[in-house]
Amino acid sequence: MLKLLTNAHIFAPEDLGLQHVLVGGGEAGFSTRVPPVPLGSFTTAGVTSVVGVLGTDDTTRDTRALLAQTICSANDIPITLEAAAEHNIANALGAAALSEQLGLSLTSIANGLKTMTQASNPGRSNVFEIVGFKVLLDFAHNPEAMQALFNMAKALPAKRRVLCFGQAGDRTDQQIRELARSAWSIGLEMVIISELSSNARGRDPGEVVGIIRDELLAAGAREDQIQHHQEEHESFAAALDWADSGDLVVILDLGRVSDIQETLTSRTQ
Repeated sequence: MLKLLTNAHIFAPEDLGLQHVLVGGGEAGFSTRVPPVPLGSFTTAGVTSVVGVLGTDDTTRDTRALLAQTICSANDIPITLEAAAEHNIANALGAAALSEQLGLSLTSIANGLKTMTQASNPGRSNVFEIVGFKVLLDFAHNPEAMQALFNMAKALPAKRRVLCFGQAGDRTDQQIRELARSAWSIGLEMVIISELSSNARGRDPGEVVGIIRDELLAAGAREDQIQHHQEEHESFAAALDWADSGDLVVILDLGRVSDIQETLTSRTQ
């Protein structure tokens, strides 16, 4: 039996009843412990066939000998955005490892990784080029996914960055503050906050927005760098109107606004 565990860093193998956790690739080597080795080493070594494969019985082969076999460069995988999306490098590593264990050849695995585009994965790390500026769209909704998106946005070159986001009311005040601080740290020029009233989950109107605003101000944002709209589509429209040549618009489509994907596709150069 094969299993692929994601977010392995939040678990200890003994807690899961697992015999071993294989994490590694290229020059990063092989490890039987979590957390995973830094992903930065994968961007230069290429994507290999071992990461996150978990064996719970004797039928799982020892894959350590495969570590030296490079499948392809991370830059050749479209969903990594030329290695800026480190979380998708990790996803590619996991998919490659599992596929190899299921009997696929490295050539087939490489072909799959290199031909998967954002059209195959709408709403996940999608980048659109619109009249000289770029839009990064994702529906990351938990702290880990949002942090991955922030890291990716910081790695993408841009003259200015604007972020459209909100947060559900069932996050703690501390989690919301941490997300606001993380967002501001990527070098934003503007933040447009959406109310997300349908996801208030017991919070009073404006309560979550207030926490985000206060934390952004504490982190160094000016009042004129923060906007607030009730509906996500209003925030998205404001961001697209604000953007100019060379800018990056980061949209967290938490409410899954039905027409944003179509709108961006229609405006793509």
